Amino acid sequence: MTKNSSISPHSVIDDDCVIGENVTIEEFVSVINGSIIGDNCTLRSGCKIGAPSFNFSGSKDERIRKPDFGKVVIKNNTEIGYNTVVQQGVEHDTVIGEHSVVNNLCNIGHDVTIGNYATIGFGSRISGHTKVGDSVYIGPGVTVMNRVRIGSNTQLGIGCLVLHDVNDGEIVAGRPAIPVDEFRQERAALKNLLQLEQSNRVISTKKRRWSKVASRWITSVRQKYFTW
Repeated sequence: MTKNSSISPHSVIDDDCVIGENVTIEEFVSVINGSIIGDNCTLRSGCKIGAPSFNFSGSKDERIRKPDFGKVVIKNNTEIGYNTVVQQGVEHDTVIGEHSVVNNLCNIGHDVTIGNYATIGFGSRISGHTKVGDSVYIGPGVTVMNRVRIGSNTQLGIGCLVLHDVNDGEIVAGRPAIPVDEFRQERAALKNLLQLEQSNRVISTKKRRWSKVASRWITSVRQKYFTW
């Protein structure tokens, strides 16, 4: 056992993996395929480090899983949440930087590089070959398309869908994700449009109601005074 590390006997650690000092590995964790875990890291129950990549070739009738030539490197002082999966690299290593926190039920795809001091919220998904800078905040439920570049000091709002690169210091929101100021403008315009439609709908309903009343009144007058 590595110096001052706590590893649950119910977890699986492959012989070719490297575990640093002061590491905590809880129950039912798998560290496989040559993964490297730095010092002072915490792996919460059920997480899978070094899972095979989602990388196939061949026809639809004969799917063949491609070989993975990379591994997973988790640097010092990083925490991986419950039931999170970090896939091993295909062309190069999948890397999570120092002092980063990945919350529960996340999926980090193959060949992803995440910088230092990153915060990744619950249930987020980062697709393969994506590059994430330093001090990035990724909200819960975010989906990031493959081969996207996320700059440093950026914020990705809750549940957004990132299809394009995000520049340093930018804040984005929405599906698909756009700069937050633009997102707010679109929301305000949509709100005004919905209010206008609702107002027109109420007027139209009143018109229909009064036309029915008028029709009944005209019919009753005709029957009373103009029947012979």
